[in-house]
Amino acid sequence: MTITPFRTLAALAILALMSLGQPAHAQTLSLIRSNGPPDRRVNFVVLAEGYTGTQLASFRTDATNLINSLLNAPPFNLYRSCFNAYALSVASNESGSDHSDQGTYRDTYFQTAYTGAGNPQLIDITATGLGRVNSLIASYYPSCDVPVVLVNDPLAGGSGGAVLICNKLGAESLVTHELGHTLAGLGDEYETPWPGYTSVEEPNTTQQTNRSLIKWKDWIAPTTPVPTPAGGEYDNYVGLFEGANYQATGWYRPKASCRMRYLEEDFCEVCKEALVLSIYRKARPINDYSPKTNPVVSLIPQTLTFSVAKIPAPAGTPVIQWSLDNLAVTGATQTSFQVTSGNLSNGLHTVRAVVRDATTLVRTDPTNLLRQTNTWQLQVNLPSLRVAAVRPTPTTGFGVLVTGNAAQGIVVEASTNLTAWQAVATNAFSSGTYQYQESVTTPLPRRYYRARSR
Repeated sequence: MTITPFRTLAALAILALMSLGQPAHAQTLSLIRSNGPPDRRVNFVVLAEGYTGTQLASFRTDATNLINSLLNAPPFNLYRSCFNAYALSVASNESGSDHSDQGTYRDTYFQTAYTGAGNPQLIDITATGLGRVNSLIASYYPSCDVPVVLVNDPLAGGSGGAVLICNKLGAESLVTHELGHTLAGLGDEYETPWPGYTSVEEPNTTQQTNRSLIKWKDWIAPTTPVPTPAGGEYDNYVGLFEGANYQATGWYRPKASCRMRYLEEDFCEVCKEALVLSIYRKARPINDYSPKTNPVVSLIPQTLTFSVAKIPAPAGTPVIQWSLDNLAVTGATQTSFQVTSGNLSNGLHTVRAVVRDATTLVRTDPTNLLRQTNTWQLQVNLPSLRVAAVRPTPTTGFGVLVTGNAAQGIVVEASTNLTAWQAVATNAFSSGTYQYQESVTTPLPRRYYRARSR
């Protein structure tokens, strides 16, 4: 198979071509897709490159098609709801991009160029162009996680790194390959030498040959030899295949074939895992929760409802478990959980919801990105009253001593038949005791006394 490398400016030294002038057309930001708050989503901003003012009308359609293409590819298709996307219209003086190998140069806003020699499909960007990308992102949408420069040029190409660059007709396989670089820091798995390229460890590349220390060891079956021979029975399994990072020897990749090596292949298991983890670095498993107050205070017997909204993920994979006072509650696996405060002792209790994505795409999650916990403190302070004594007072009459707990105050009531009760006193009851004084000048019928919370 033909191996065609794509890489960023960090791997190349190219001629910086300065723009002759900048367009006066207004720059506008428009929504492509919105799935939630930017601090809990992965946010794309697609910037127009090589679109003249009259061509910007088609840019938003091209940007939308690009985002749809990206999110239709595995594993992104399983997590579409984790992404927001915007289109930033920026006019260039001329359409297209530079093709230095053809002697063709265009006056474009971000100064992109097909690098030509040895790799005609790699699109790069000058330092000036990258600075303009950063400036526009800071001004229009600083929450951007993945800036995408969409080049209005008919030749398929792209690159990945700090900025994802692709042409408007780029194939899904090429664009997602480059997104692997930008979103998850995946490395190229090519072994064709690239003069001057410095190889570094990445989620899918390594020099480690000790099975117990290989970063994707959880994906390697005990029966798979390490290093793993290519071209035979192990090609469909994760192992340790030699050839990666533009090195034929000494560097290894997880699988014989993967989109980071051959564009027509799917991402391998290790690369998919890295991509899912990169999504969850922004899109946390808990999307929202209620109540927002913490601690939650209960002053009367009541049923309290706690809830979490889990981020939409692959069907069946988000798992919820509720616990009360650090004990998991059997069967409490729904998005809401009810607690009856009257069944609890007065004092501080803990209500906790743990939400995790149980996807089989991830086996190694050392920082628990796919797991999130929300904890509430529940302060129960229910009334607990007792009429402690009925005793004579030094003057004519008697007193009723009430003790206990009632944060909202108490009412002392009297009755002659235990059926009809009449309030005889109301008190704030802040000290835990209250002495009700009843003055008697004439004989009273036999009465009963009780205290209740207000």
